[in-house]
Amino acid sequence: MSVHPKRRLAALAIVPLALGLSLAPAAAVAPVPPADAALDWLAGELAANDGMLTVTFGTDVFPDPGLTIDAILAERAGGHGTDPVVLQAVAAVDDATLAYVTQGSELEGDRAANATAKALLLQEVLGADLGADVDLETDLRSLMATDGDEVGRFNDTDLQGFGNYANGLGQALGVLALDRTAGGAPVEAVELLTSQQCPDGSFRIYYFGYVTSFDPYETVEDLTCIDAAEGDVDATALALQALLVVPPTPGVDDAIDAAVAFLVASQDSTGGFFGTGAVNANTTGLAGQALRAAGATAEADAAAGFLAGLQAGCGPDLGAIAYDATAAAAGVDADRDQWIRATAQGVLGLGLPAFGAIGVGAPVAAGLAAVGCADAPPGTPAPPGPSGAPATPTAIASSSAEGSPTLPATGAGLVVQSVAALALLVVGRASILAGRRAGGRP
Repeated sequence: MSVHPKRRLAALAIVPLALGLSLAPAAAVAPVPPADAALDWLAGELAANDGMLTVTFGTDVFPDPGLTIDAILAERAGGHGTDPVVLQAVAAVDDATLAYVTQGSELEGDRAANATAKALLLQEVLGADLGADVDLETDLRSLMATDGDEVGRFNDTDLQGFGNYANGLGQALGVLALDRTAGGAPVEAVELLTSQQCPDGSFRIYYFGYVTSFDPYETVEDLTCIDAAEGDVDATALALQALLVVPPTPGVDDAIDAAVAFLVASQDSTGGFFGTGAVNANTTGLAGQALRAAGATAEADAAAGFLAGLQAGCGPDLGAIAYDATAAAAGVDADRDQWIRATAQGVLGLGLPAFGAIGVGAPVAAGLAAVGCADAPPGTPAPPGPSGAPATPTAIASSSAEGSPTLPATGAGLVVQSVAALALLVVGRASILAGRRAGGRP
């Protein structure tokens, strides 16, 4: 791969340590916008994990580049992309890019389409190459089918025979990522995405051949969505965001209108959206972000109100977002990992610009009041966060480096063996439900 020196991430990684800067978020005066409070808490979690968030299987803890990319993208969307801890996270993802896109495969040529698309989106948002040994754009374009029944679909290489787990989230991410490149998103990829829209306007997440059950063994048998029951709010929200950035055509416009109508009809009376058994922050964050980008401001503000109601109040976890009402009642310490995942995706619905507008659009108030400690006098820092640093949000930074969207990414040492490797491949990549529904995406 040809590496452009000016695009390499070494300059970003600098630094914080070399400059003697703290990696924790800077203290700020309360009250602050809800999105800033959430992003600052998330930055504290990044700092506490040395820039790389993690995932746990049983008693084993592994780097989670996908979740980290989600956090980075959210931070950049909120104007926090130049914070030292966010730059540290970018450096960690840079180191782990190859491991992330191979998803723990023993074969370096293996590529997971969802992960490759997500990493490329972050790369294009950053405007700097990720991974010294990979060419993400070339890799993603090579994963797109050019013949057969699914022309335009981004597929896993699956050199180890685990199966093709590329899905609707990865397809939308691929379109979003390639749209930012000089060559743009292939028309075939867009057409494949729109072909997966269901009769009610929703988009399905699982495509033809996707293994939906191992016992009994079942796969998706239809090439297109013919049953509205296959529709998924998360997949619809991400597909909508992708369609909003590609060149308009009558077919694309119709698909956008139908997707917006579906999301509006799916919104709960509380403003939230249902997914995986509960009205939750993850699904609501993504749906609210998409609706705002599509111009459905009232519905987007209602989603923001639901999310603000799940935020932790004054204390060390000020701004953190719970997955649902049950998690909110239990508190952060009951399941910190779930709160991290919920915050990384839920914050998107608190007025942040869509993925296609990161670096162009600015956060909006979303009709929400600022949050903070009512009894704290002006200038009083919030209580220490999980890293020991103040948990208040940093000031929004503006910088030319902030010019594009990011999705959380990888960790440098994703080395998973035997059963754990299969767990990551099957649970993390294949099923994606754990991360997606708990707050992350592929």
